[in-house]
Amino acid sequence: MARNGRKGRGRWLLLVVLVVVLGGAVFALRAALKPDNSIDSSKIAAVERGDIARSVVATGKIEPRSKVEIKSKASGIVKKIYVDYGDRVREGQVLAELDKEELEARVREMTATLQAAQAAEEAAGAALERSKVEALGPDIPFLKSSWERAKHRDRV
Repeated sequence: MARNGRKGRGRWLLLVVLVVVLGGAVFALRAALKPDNSIDSSKIAAVERGDIARSVVATGKIEPRSKVEIKSKASGIVKKIYVDYGDRVREGQVLAELDKEELEARVREMTATLQAAQAAEEAAGAALERSKVEALGPDIPFLKSSWERAKHRDRV
């Protein structure tokens, strides 16, 4: 009989533990699913018109309305920027001004290179004209080959 008593007590203990665990689970589930509609009274204020003088700190990702890729045909040092980050711009508006000293130096260098090439062209043209005149010009003994000079001496 002592054996049956232990068996009965173990069943009752198991049943009590099971009821307590199930009761706790039901209570936790009800508490999790019940919406909390109460508002902290320290966060309630009367509505009034005025300026907001509080800063808000928040974390998150800010996305632009539209993305635009800006590319420049010229490179150089930016001298002045006419718009600020986030400003609206219109087509054809000047956004920045480049430092022109480096660009003007490049223009002067290229102009000098062009003038040197033009002078070389004129010199080559003059050399061509001189060669044409010499080829068509009078018989000058020192311009002729030694064979032609010897032939000329034999005739005289």
